[in-house]
Amino acid sequence: MKRHHLFSLLICISLMFSCGNQDSKLEDADNLFKFRDYISYTSTGLQSIADPIIVNLSTDVKGWEAGQIISEALLSIKPHVEGELKAANAHTLVFTPDEYLDPATEYSVSVKLSDIYKAIPSAYSSYTFQFKTISPNFSISTTDLQSYSKQWQYLGAVMKSADVMALEDAKTLVSASQDGKKLKLQWNEINGHSKYFEFKIDSIHRTIENTDVLISWDGSAIDSDNIGQNKVTIPGINNFTIVNLETIKNPEQSLSINFSDPLKPQQNFDGLVTIQGVKTPKFVVDGNILKVYPDVKLVGNIQVDVFTGISNTDGYKLKKPFSEVISFEDVKPMVRLISNGTILPNSEQLKFNFEAVNLSAVDVRIIKIYEDNILQFLQDNPLNSNNENDIKRVGRRIAKQTIQLQTAAENFGKWKAYSIDLSKFFKADAGAIYRVELSFNKNYALYDCDANAASTENQEDNYEDYYDEEDYYNEEAYTENLTEDENLKEEAYWDNRIYNYRNYHYNWREQDNPCHDAYYNQNRIVAQNLIASNLGVIAKKGANNDYYFAVTNILSTNPETGVKIKLYNFQQQEIGSVSTDTEGLATFKGKNFASFAVVSKGKNTTYLRLTDGNSLSLSKFDVSGNQLQQGLKGYIYGERGVWRPGDTLFLTFMLNDKDNPLPKDHPVKMEVTDPNGKLIYKNVTSHQLNKVLW
Repeated sequence: MKRHHLFSLLICISLMFSCGNQDSKLEDADNLFKFRDYISYTSTGLQSIADPIIVNLSTDVKGWEAGQIISEALLSIKPHVEGELKAANAHTLVFTPDEYLDPATEYSVSVKLSDIYKAIPSAYSSYTFQFKTISPNFSISTTDLQSYSKQWQYLGAVMKSADVMALEDAKTLVSASQDGKKLKLQWNEINGHSKYFEFKIDSIHRTIENTDVLISWDGSAIDSDNIGQNKVTIPGINNFTIVNLETIKNPEQSLSINFSDPLKPQQNFDGLVTIQGVKTPKFVVDGNILKVYPDVKLVGNIQVDVFTGISNTDGYKLKKPFSEVISFEDVKPMVRLISNGTILPNSEQLKFNFEAVNLSAVDVRIIKIYEDNILQFLQDNPLNSNNENDIKRVGRRIAKQTIQLQTAAENFGKWKAYSIDLSKFFKADAGAIYRVELSFNKNYALYDCDANAASTENQEDNYEDYYDEEDYYNEEAYTENLTEDENLKEEAYWDNRIYNYRNYHYNWREQDNPCHDAYYNQNRIVAQNLIASNLGVIAKKGANNDYYFAVTNILSTNPETGVKIKLYNFQQQEIGSVSTDTEGLATFKGKNFASFAVVSKGKNTTYLRLTDGNSLSLSKFDVSGNQLQQGLKGYIYGERGVWRPGDTLFLTFMLNDKDNPLPKDHPVKMEVTDPNGKLIYKNVTSHQLNKVLW
């Protein structure tokens, strides 16, 4: 009887906590809906310790400019965090901590809206939100065993972390020993902080008999309960054998056979290594590794046989034949785009091309960025931006549909190209931008989990610390009593009533396992922003702030004449316009700096974001040159770049005297010196052609 009362009491306590948690979530939902006129987006859910804290306001704040430092008094963070608060644009605050945040920590952030908006009601003076940082965790796996010599070897290894980790912390988590003697670990120190670290277990002594290398790890230094160890057998000097077999998927399918000794490179492996179903494999020797490339695609369980005729560098033969059934994993379900351009020519037939593998269907969403909002979008984003929050501010989903690709019987596990006629989804408006999103879920996967079971099993099976952290905030708590209808939930997202309409499972160990729900997350979505236009535009700005435009027809490649080009400043105000001539060229001379260009003719419109360095990153090139202080600019070029001794050099000199024209027949002197500075040739000419001196 007492047990019965105790059990009832425990149930009641459990229900009390459950209801309390749900009430808390509903309170957060009401709070979010209440502040929708002021707050558009904030950092939420699980977040990396390296990510900044973001607050996106619903309206622009007058006086805020990109990069402007904002008083830290606007934000209150618990636990306290030191850092710098800046405006990313007129409506976005970004707080960058001086140091990484603490892992597995819940942070509460309060935004003092009363210091941002004037005459705000007292009930809206402050907005508070929460997020949680990812719990620390890691995994260790070994790769190839390679040889320095007959007696000394090293073993490659990899550490994968659930979140960003300092290299110095990673070094404290793992150790290795052989026969009780500690082994040296050599780390690839290219990154001081990362989620992926490569290292090798060095100075492994190869003795007469087999020995074991003991790899141990202890996560207590980073407050992780991940503790364990693993043994790797090192074959003896006289034991020429196979250490490991591994299947490789990318960049092409292959089999990696790790031997205990370096292989003799010049030997014929035909008939010595056989793979079931493969007639003419190709072989590549890399130290202790023999890579075998099949001539056909392999899927499922495959028999591999290695015979004793294989020799090491000392001429010794493999002592025992080797036979094993291995699993070749199918390509994981995935979608990829065929092109990454933003202009889709020929708006009569809007063909959108993509490739998919091991999928029976994809979900297509079309989001329209309205013409009136495009310059607002370009203020903070390039044309191909994936910033979902900024897209929500200026666009809306106008169509969605599930597209059937293939059946299980038609699936061969290979990449296959598909085409979607977007004109069946919408009628393209001149001047609008359309974002095409392709996504898929587990129900669409044609991946055979049974056939690929050996490949999808977690490599760290000896770990007992698996965890499945669901989204820190359940989005269904934010639906404000909406029904389970997915359409209603997505409409609430576009109405800015919820932050996200998608629900994902989070599990960092299983995020690459297509047989687990965690694989089907937002990272699998591919998207492209498209402009239905036939106008291709090149824009350049000169040192004198003149803008030069060249416009061509993408379909015919012919210059487009009579194209109207309007230029706008950052505040979206028109500052001038020009039209292209018969060669498709136009020059805009103005004193004001232009931020955007809208290029239009008939039903075709193209947009340009005129940001310095927007066309090509020059960070790896020395393009500084010399700023002309006085004189004129000249350029010498030849008919080719390399001459042999005795060749005749034909050189041309071009002079830019447009701003300060020289008189006709003005002479030009050319001097040629050898590497020691000795003058070996001099000539003076006044011969010109089309005002270009020769």
